[in-house]
This record gives sequence, C-alpha cells and structure tokens, in this order.
Amino acid sequence: MTESTQYNNTARDGRLVLKRSGTKRISFRQQLFSIFAGFGLTVAVAAALAYAYSTTQYLRELYIGQALQATTNFAALSELALLYESGDNAIEAAKATLSFPSIKFVSVTSSSGKLLLEQGDWSGTSFDLQGKHPDGDTAQMLGSLDQAWHFWAPVYTETEELASLAAERTVSKEYIGYVYVVEDQQEYLRAEYEIFRKNILIGLLGGLSFILVLHFILNRVLAPMNRLVTVMERTREGDTSARAEPDGPAEIVDMAEVYNNVMENLADRDAKLKRHNEILESEVQLRTQELVQARDQAIDASRHKSEFLANMSHELRTPLQAILGYGDVLRESLEDECLDDHVDDVERITHNASHLLALINGILDLSKIEAGRMELKLSPVQVSALLTQAEETLRPLMQKNHNELQIEVDDPTQTITIDEMKLLQIVLNLGSNAGKFTTDGVVAIRAHHSEHAFKLEVQDSGIGMDKEHLQMIFDPFRQVDGSTTREFEGTGLGLSITRRFCEVMGGSISVESAPGKGSCFTVIFPLPITAATVLSDPTV
Repeated sequence: MTESTQYNNTARDGRLVLKRSGTKRISFRQQLFSIFAGFGLTVAVAAALAYAYSTTQYLRELYIGQALQATTNFAALSELALLYESGDNAIEAAKATLSFPSIKFVSVTSSSGKLLLEQGDWSGTSFDLQGKHPDGDTAQMLGSLDQAWHFWAPVYTETEELASLAAERTVSKEYIGYVYVVEDQQEYLRAEYEIFRKNILIGLLGGLSFILVLHFILNRVLAPMNRLVTVMERTREGDTSARAEPDGPAEIVDMAEVYNNVMENLADRDAKLKRHNEILESEVQLRTQELVQARDQAIDASRHKSEFLANMSHELRTPLQAILGYGDVLRESLEDECLDDHVDDVERITHNASHLLALINGILDLSKIEAGRMELKLSPVQVSALLTQAEETLRPLMQKNHNELQIEVDDPTQTITIDEMKLLQIVLNLGSNAGKFTTDGVVAIRAHHSEHAFKLEVQDSGIGMDKEHLQMIFDPFRQVDGSTTREFEGTGLGLSITRRFCEVMGGSISVESAPGKGSCFTVIFPLPITAATVLSDPTV
C-alpha cells in the first residue's frame, strides 16, 4: 500500500512536529536531537577508542623495549658461560633476567648449537633456531607465539691482536652463541583490556553528558519556535485569526512577523476572492441559462430543418416520378413512330430526372434519420437472394465501366434477422460507389456469417484514396474531389447514409484504401439484431 508523501508542519505538546500523512508523526526536536546526539556519542566513543588504541600501542612498545633491554643485558652476562661452555656461569644472569614479572623463560646456546642453560617456566611453542645466526649485534624480536613474545641476541667475545711492536692493537669479535628470552603477553593483554574498558566507559559517560546538555539547550532554543508552530497548527485547523507572538531569537521574531504578514495578506486575498467568486457564480448562472436557451433553440431549429427536408423531399418525389413515367411513355411512343432522333433527348430528360430523384431520396433518408423518424422492419432475410437481387441492379453499372462483379457467400442457405431494404440499400450504395471509381477492374462483394456477427465486404481495384480522405468520405455532402469540375458525379450522401443505416441497426462500417490499390469497405453487424439493439441507438 502506497502512503501519501505530503508533509505538514504541526505542533503537539509544545514540540515542533513534522507530519507525514499516513505515517507516524516525528518531532523536529527529536530529529535534531537524534542527529546531534548520535554524532556526539559517536565522536566521544571514537575518541575514547583512539586514545585507548594509542595507549595500548605505547604500552606494547614499553613491554617489548623492556624485554629487548633484558635480552641485551642477559647476552652481555652470558659471555663467560659461552667461552667456557658452562651454563653454571650464567645462572645468576638468568635469575636476574627472570626477575622481570613478564619474562618467563631464558636459555643460552653455543655457536655449535649446544644448549648450555634453560631457566624458567615455559611450556609453549618456541622458534626453531637450529643452524641460524642473529643478524647484527643487538637483540631482536623473533615474533609472537602462544600469547608470548620471543627474543634472541648474539653473544660475541673480543680479542686484541698485536702484529708488531710498532703496530697498533686491533680488536676482533668472535661469535660464540646466543641467548633466547620469552616474555609472556598475559599481563599486557590484561592491561590492554582494562585500558579499552575504562576508555569506552569514559567515552560513553562523556557522550551521555553531551546528550543531556544538548537536550537542555534544544528545549531552551526551540521553545519560541514551538510556540510559533502551535499558532501555525491552529491556522491549519481553520483558525485564520491566530497570530504569532514575535519573541525569542531574532530569526524566530523575523519568522513570526513574516507569518503574521502572510496571514494578513491571505485574509485580504480570501475576502477579495470571495467577492469575485460570488460575482462569477452569478455570471456563470446567467451564461448557463443563456446557453441552455441557445441549445434548445438549436435543437428545435435542427428538428424543424429535418422535418422541412423530409416534407419537401416527399413533395418533390411525386412530380419527379410523374416526369419519369411520362418520359418512359414518350420514349416508347417515339420508338413506335421511328422518331429515333428525339429518343436521345427524352433519355437525357429521364436520366437527369432519375439523378434528381436519387438525390431527393438520399436527402429524405438522411433527414428521417436526423429527425428520429427512421423506421426499421426486422425480418428474416436470405443473404444469397438479397445479393442476387443487388447483382441484377449493379450489373449495368459494372458493364458501363467494363468491370467484373463477383459475389461470394460462405453459406447460401443462411438467413439473418435484419431490415431487408436497408441492407439492400447498403449493398447497392457500396457496390455502385465501387463500380463508379473502378474501370476495367474487379468489384467483389463477400458475405461472411458466424454465430455472433454478420460481415459484409465490398472490395474494388479502383483508384483508391489517401489516408487523409478516409475520415471525410462518411460526412454528408462531402466528396474527395469537391470541385465543380470533378471527374466523378455524385451527391456525397451514399456513404453517409450507409454509415447511418449501419449505426441504426447496431453495426459499424470501416474502410481500408491506398492510392492506386483500390478500397475495401467492411460492414459488421453483431448478431442477433433485436428491438433492444435498435432502441439502444440514439438516432432511432
């Protein structure tokens, strides 16, 4: 679950609080106190650890230096024992060396590897020095084994030589053996532990003292801010009359004065906004009433226009049908009397009258749809028979442009419940439109039926259309070429009426086309088409 990230400054119990919606309220004083307290405690403990480390390092060097000095002294006192290869001569020196509390073991070994003396209590591991010779003339630390430091030092004897009475005396050193000393680390480790323990305790006490002082200082410093935040909290809860008292440090006083000025400005702004809001509400209400009246007037005008077109179209069809009838009679009479020169004139009259009648029928259908007077007559229709009827009507148009008409039905026996006349008009509109824009090509009408839909496709191999023209072809009285010198005749109502018929019966129409590749119109009706489907369309 995502929590809100909106923050608000509030005050509770005299403390400055940072509030996050949906989370626990965190005191600003607690945040500041936690930061500084953690920092102070960390610094105190770190300083204590650093001091303890430096102290233990110094103590370690002291212990090692003491053992090195004891080893050097023991080596100097063991010269006689190594000269005579008698450990008895080094017993006193060994006891003096073992008198140091931390030194637990000493031994003397001749240069030939003979152990002359061992003194002390040591059962741990020692370094294997068989066949080795110390480097240099001073004592050295071998390393640490079994919590003990191990040291050794070479022992030399000096001899004077006189080459002649006039020559100077020369002193030579001869390596005669070495001494081995073991210093126990237990005392050092105990001292190291005590140093760390005491220093950490001192660091913690210092950190706690710093925390107490910090707590006291923060309470004193943040008290004026807490009072300011309390006033802000009252304002947030709706008390816009609350004002802050300018007291405390200069910064808090400045904040309080700025806050008071802001609240005064906000109060003035709210008053002005309230007045403007009242004026705007009255103006909006007035304009809304005017818009409602204008909308109602526009709806009435549109309805009256549609009714007028429907009535006028109906009145115009009657005389045009009479003209067509008398034209047919006149043409037949002229043919009987062999007056063929006048037959072409009569055919021009009937052709133009038929064109005008088609235009009036289109306007009548469109106006009925817009006026909500379009009636549907649902009945079982055999699709193959309806397409055969459409083929007979479209055949002369196809022959005029030398087109081949193909009819494909996936199930010739299938019937659907639909308005037969409107489906026929959809097929005729799409087929005649395809034949008009195709020359020496193919026009295919395909019908596909499934359990849930009826699909009708009309595809041609004509001139096609650009993408920008595909949306406008379904608008009333619109054509791709709308100029007076256009090549193809038409009123621009066929596709518009076809789309409205599809929508009235709960279907849809779409088109795919490209210049030079023809067009394909697809009509889909969800099945079954029922009264509920028809009534759900707002145009019916």
